[in-house]
Amino acid sequence: MTLSRIFLTLLSFLLLFPFIFSKDKIVKDIFINIQGESTPYCLILPENYNPKKQYPLILFLHGGGERGVDNHSQMKYVSGLFFDKQFRKNMPCLILLPQCPDGEYWVNVDRINWKFPEKTTEKEQLNSVVELIGKLVDNKKVDTRQISAVGLSMGGMAVLNLVRDYPDLIRSAISVCGATNIEALKKAEVKTPVWFIHGDSDPVVPAYFSREAYAVMKEKTTTVVTLNIGKQCTTVGVKLLPSQTFCRGFLNNLFFIERLYL
Repeated sequence: MTLSRIFLTLLSFLLLFPFIFSKDKIVKDIFINIQGESTPYCLILPENYNPKKQYPLILFLHGGGERGVDNHSQMKYVSGLFFDKQFRKNMPCLILLPQCPDGEYWVNVDRINWKFPEKTTEKEQLNSVVELIGKLVDNKKVDTRQISAVGLSMGGMAVLNLVRDYPDLIRSAISVCGATNIEALKKAEVKTPVWFIHGDSDPVVPAYFSREAYAVMKEKTTTVVTLNIGKQCTTVGVKLLPSQTFCRGFLNNLFFIERLYL
């Protein structure tokens, strides 16, 4: 076999299959939904990953500043945590990080008038994420009793839509600087424990959106609902999540409330 043929064979393999980097145990791929639209995603594998075993899944949905197609920016605020040796040792799970395309939202939001959709539609990016989770479940990689979601800002809005519109999918959730359609939330069947986190000085997404959603959920559900408003906190990545330890504590709590719920 000539060198050129070997090169073409290797290139074909790389194009047809996900990239797997042994150092960090991360798979990078592009998911094509039933509408033919593509969503780049990273899937972080646990230590000593066993493909025959089912694992808990953490879905992480990034904010508006990390949109694109580079399949890397979505890890901007969380790569240090998710690749932390102690975290990986204590949290043997799959971590799914999809990337929303430029100019799009996980759920369609009118940012000028702050109007949020009443229901997640097939045309929204979040629906592709739900399809992708379904693919992982169908491939028997995920323990469906332990699917958790964490979202920042735009991602926090999407997490609340997941809790509202897919009550049997997500078993515990953290919404950081999120918001949702309150009237739709009032009508929804909410089963998922949610931890609301918001900075009271957030200049982009006002903190009252989290307060409002928290109040509705606290009133209508018996599941665990918690609200933390950070004093003088503004940006999601720097002020609200000031350290690895702080962020790790929230994720530890996510698994804790999930165990309580199960």
